[in-house]
Amino acid sequence: MNTKMFRATSMITTLAILAIEMFKNKNFYRKMFRYFPLLLLITSFVFSQSPHGEIKIDCSNCHTTSEWIPIKEKIDFDHSTTGFPLLDSHAGLNCIDCHKKEKDGSLIFSKVESRCSACHFDFHNGNLGDKCQSCHSFKTWKLYDVVRKHNKSRFPLLGAHASVKCESCHLKNGIFQTYLIPLECISCHEKNYIEAKKPNHISLNFSKNCNDCHTIKTVSWHGERAFHNKTGFPLTGAHAIISCDKCHQNWEFNLTLPADCYSCHKTQYEQTTNPNHQLAGFPTNCSVCHNTSSWRPATNFDHDKNFFRIYSGEHRNKWRSCNDCHINPADYKNFSCITYCHSQASTDRKHRNVSGYRYESSACYSCHRNV
Repeated sequence: MNTKMFRATSMITTLAILAIEMFKNKNFYRKMFRYFPLLLLITSFVFSQSPHGEIKIDCSNCHTTSEWIPIKEKIDFDHSTTGFPLLDSHAGLNCIDCHKKEKDGSLIFSKVESRCSACHFDFHNGNLGDKCQSCHSFKTWKLYDVVRKHNKSRFPLLGAHASVKCESCHLKNGIFQTYLIPLECISCHEKNYIEAKKPNHISLNFSKNCNDCHTIKTVSWHGERAFHNKTGFPLTGAHAIISCDKCHQNWEFNLTLPADCYSCHKTQYEQTTNPNHQLAGFPTNCSVCHNTSSWRPATNFDHDKNFFRIYSGEHRNKWRSCNDCHINPADYKNFSCITYCHSQASTDRKHRNVSGYRYESSACYSCHRNV
C-alpha cells in the first residue's frame, strides 16, 4: 500500500470511530468541539503530505517560510548523495528538467532514471549501449579522444582516416550505425578507384584492395609506396617521387623491367666527364658509388678501401679536389703523386739509402699504398 492510500484509509477509519462516539453521546454538539482538534490534526495529516513522495530532507532545504514557490535560489541539498552528482552542464539544470511532474501535479523525485537515454535522444539507436560517457563528457556532446578509442577497434584511424568525420562512414540512410560497417577499402573508395586514370585502375585490372598498393598511414593516395618493396626494387630517395610512367612506359605494368641502374641511367653514365666514367672504367652499377638520394656526393664510393687512403692516414686533408692526383680528368685510371705534392728534391732526400728507389708515381703507390 502506498503512502496516499495508507493515510486516506487511516483518516476514514478514524473519522468513522469519531462519528460513532459522537452519536452515542447525547451531548453531541458539545462533544464535537472536544474532538475538533483531533479531527483537524487528522485532516492536516492527510492533506499536508509531501507532493514529492518519500524524501529524507527537510522542506526548508528548498522552500522558504514565506511561500512554497518560488523555491530558494541556492538549494541546500548535495545531489551527489543520490549517486548522480550534477557535473558541468547538468549543474545548471532545474529540478523539473529531469524530475517530471506527475499527472496530479506532484513532483516525485524517486521517479527518475539515471540512464542518459532517459533524458537524451539516443542518436545511435542503442547500438553503442547506454554509457554515453564512453565517448562524451558532461561538458559537451562533442567527442573527445575519439581517435585513440577508435584505434582499439578493428579499424584504427590512421593517416587520412584520422580526420574523417564520423558520419562519413557511420551514417547510413539517416541512421547512425556502428555495426555491419564494411572494412573493405572499395566499400568507401569505389569512386576513387573508378576515376583513377594515372594509372587507369579499371583497364589495367588493378586489385580493389587498396592496401595492395597504398598504405593506410599516409594522408594522400600518392604517399608512401611501400608496396613496391615487394618487387625487389624499393622506391627510395629520388625514385620515390617519380610518376609510375617514368619507368612503366604507357602505364604498362605487366612487363618485367630491368632492375639494374645502367638500363635507366646509361645516358648519365656516358655523359659524365668529371670524372669520365667510361675512360676510368667505372662500374655500371651506380650503387657502388652513389645512393638513391642524389648523384653527389658519391657517398657509397670508398676510395680508402678500394684504391688509396685519402680520407684517412697520411693524406687526410692534404688534397682539395680529385684533380690534385688525377691530372687527366678524362682518364682516372692514371694518377700522379709527384706533379703537385711530392717534389723530387724532397723525395730523393728521403729515399737516399732505399734500394730500387725510382721517382715515379707507380713506384710510390707500390710501396706506400697503405700510408
